[in-house]
Amino acid sequence: MIFDIQKASITKRLVAFILDMILFAVLAVGFAWLLGLMCDYDTQLDANISTQDAYTTYYKRTYGVDFGKTYESLNEAEKALYDTYSEQFNKAVSEDISLNISLDKIISYQSKYFEPIGLNLFATDTEYEEYTPEQKTAWLAAYEACSIEFKGEAGDKAFLMKPVMYVRSFEEKFSVDLTANPDDIPKAELKNWYKAHDKCVKVFEKDTAYSQGMLKLIGFTLMMISLGVLLSMLVLEFVVPLLFKNGQTIGKKVFGVAVVHQNGVKVNAITMFIRTFLGKYAVETMVPILLVFMMFTSNAIMSLIVIVLLFVFEIVLFVWRKDTRPFIHDVFAKTVTVDLASQMIFDSEEQMAEFRRNAYAETSGDTVADQIYGTSNPLADSFVEVDNKEDNK
Repeated sequence: MIFDIQKASITKRLVAFILDMILFAVLAVGFAWLLGLMCDYDTQLDANISTQDAYTTYYKRTYGVDFGKTYESLNEAEKALYDTYSEQFNKAVSEDISLNISLDKIISYQSKYFEPIGLNLFATDTEYEEYTPEQKTAWLAAYEACSIEFKGEAGDKAFLMKPVMYVRSFEEKFSVDLTANPDDIPKAELKNWYKAHDKCVKVFEKDTAYSQGMLKLIGFTLMMISLGVLLSMLVLEFVVPLLFKNGQTIGKKVFGVAVVHQNGVKVNAITMFIRTFLGKYAVETMVPILLVFMMFTSNAIMSLIVIVLLFVFEIVLFVWRKDTRPFIHDVFAKTVTVDLASQMIFDSEEQMAEFRRNAYAETSGDTVADQIYGTSNPLADSFVEVDNKEDNK
């Protein structure tokens, strides 16, 4: 009949989905980037990376073992060193604490202990490898003297490498020498130097223990992803469809696809809210994202199984329900994706009911009933009531 649901073809739905996903990805990344700027994500990331590099560098220079490499890539002698110091290395990282030293103090160690012997406390790995054996010995001795002044005889010698790596990372990132006197720096380079200096100071001030920093970094990452996805869906899957009418996203608008209630009535804001935020955002997007995070932090196999089951359920639902070809968000909102060109869409249930009453009357030639019952036809009304019950199942 003319008011039957005219399902959109799979091809149209697919190409509309692809276009929407491209736009969604661009917008989500943009929102996540803005959120990253607001919460100073890069500073926390730099701090955690530098902390890892710090302990790795200390053990490499002091004991000759490189914890930055995978165990399988090491030769037998390196594996023996790895096995010997791995427990000590992991303990040092896990017991890492926040800094209690200023940038100026750590830079003063350079002039106090390293400049007199012509070496650089903040030497890169490449520069360090170019030192002679005697220079390497002198560098380690000077470093130990700095560490004793910083933490005392009983302090963890590896810990001092953490602020050292902070300085080195910003020197490399901005191509500046933070130990230099600003008065001696050319004007053209001075702005870049102060930028690196200020960012380094911020890292020193905001430094936390490595374990706390990791938790904060994971929290920031989850927040950026979840809010980036949420804001993107708010714009593309809720606001835009309400503006375009007929539940159309940009992709659906381009390819002539619409979303309606299962009885052919236009979707409203409440329906789109359920479809977008409960179905698409909560179940179809955030559940898989959280499960992916869990794969790296807890039970990877179980998380993978749940993700696969969710995906399989979506496919089975789409194939099994041939009448509407729904996904989970369609089931929640009781909606169906239709071909806009051939689908009759009603503004309200009252308009839909009136149309069906007239259609039943015309097809049955029920003019006598109209004369008897007026505008209300109990027989047609009963059919409409049955149709509505079927649509709301």
